[in-house]
Parts: sequence; C-alpha cells; structure tokens
Amino acid sequence: MGFKVELYIYDLTQGMAKSLLPMLGLNIDLEGVWHTAIVVHGVEWFFGSGGIEHSNPGGTLLGQPLKIEHLGETNVDQVSERA
Repeated sequence: MGFKVELYIYDLTQGMAKSLLPMLGLNIDLEGVWHTAIVVHGVEWFFGSGGIEHSNPGGTLLGQPLKIEHLGETNVDQVSERA
C-alpha cells in the first residue's frame, strides 16, 4: 500500500506580484513569487528560516496553498525521530 505525496504551491505575494512590480519600476511579467512544500504521511515539509521545518498540512504562516499537485505515492513508511 502506498502513501500519497503532494506538492503544495504558495504565492508569497498572494496574487499581488503583477500589481506591485510596476510600482517598483520593474517591467517584467511575473505571476507570483512561488514557495513549495511536500506533504507526506500527514506532515507538510518545507524550507523555512530555521532550515527544513514541518507543520500540519496548510498550517504554515502562508495559510492554505494556492494549488495542490498530486505527485503519486511512496512505499516508504513514516520514520519516527530517534534521540
């Protein structure tokens, strides 16, 4: 039995990239500033200010993801941390 693996996609500008760039004098077409996380075994893993961090899915400061991509499944069991 496999375990579902998902990619959570966030826009750090929350849709404001297109309107902010002209105000900054930048003439580039940018849909967003993307940040991603992997969700597996009911845990969201992402790179944050403290390095690799984790939270409940959708429980980061970024809120709910803009888009979720299903990447498939893994057969690797969840490994508990060892002291």
